[in-house]
Amino acid sequence: MPNLTISTKNCQANLRKQKYRKKRKNFIDQLKITRNSGQCQQCGYNNCLEALHFHHRNPKLKKFKLSESEGYSKQEVINEAKKCDLLCANHHLEKHFGLRKDFIK
Repeated sequence: MPNLTISTKNCQANLRKQKYRKKRKNFIDQLKITRNSGQCQQCGYNNCLEALHFHHRNPKLKKFKLSESEGYSKQEVINEAKKCDLLCANHHLEKHFGLRKDFIK
């Protein structure tokens, strides 16, 4: 017979993690909305928050990826976001691949 106590504890732990991740995602989404009114700083795209990415202006100052902010305090996340521009997925990739030179300075 399976040990239901262990299964229940694992289930509860997973539910807590899911709840934490959802709260963290909502917090990141609110940061996107407060940054440039939730629009790409290059083109103004604002149809889907998931398609907006934080781009570190200076990679040398990057402490962590905002998409991987689990374990950091809200203040640390806010401070990290201040080092970033908000770009749509297309402009973010173009920036990383050096395809556009007319980007935000």
